[in-house]
Amino acid sequence: MKRKMNEKQEAESLFLRKWCLTIIDFIYSDKVIQTDLIELRKQAFSEETKTRYLEQTTPGIYLKGLRQAYNDINDMALNAPNQILEKLNNSLFAQFGKDLSTDSQNISSRLEEIVDRGKIINDEEFRVVEQKVSDISQIDAQSQQIIILNNLLATYYMSKK
Repeated sequence: MKRKMNEKQEAESLFLRKWCLTIIDFIYSDKVIQTDLIELRKQAFSEETKTRYLEQTTPGIYLKGLRQAYNDINDMALNAPNQILEKLNNSLFAQFGKDLSTDSQNISSRLEEIVDRGKIINDEEFRVVEQKVSDISQIDAQSQQIIILNNLLATYYMSKK
């Protein structure tokens, strides 16, 4: 049975899918190898895939998966060489009015809110904190911030059991 998304969910779904496809197209536009893999990635954001998922699950779960894919693609794109990243950001800003650095700033302010609150309240916040720990540990594994963030992660993890 196909479940319907409300107007807000539909708008978010459309934005996430277009954003991800824009990045995929930009990053892989000049690649002639691995075209099957590129098409498979693009297919994940198609209207057909959306319909198939909504026949099997709720709109909320579908959107949660899209948000995770959005975060993963943004993380991948942020690792692109600076020259490509600058062009990608220009393209994203022209099309969406924001770019990867805007999104990165949003994550930083969100992380600050979580730390100030002193606890993680959902899985998405857990992912944000976990990603930050991973990023910091590559630079300075002994950082005091890692200890604070790991305590937040552990507390949230234990509350889920």
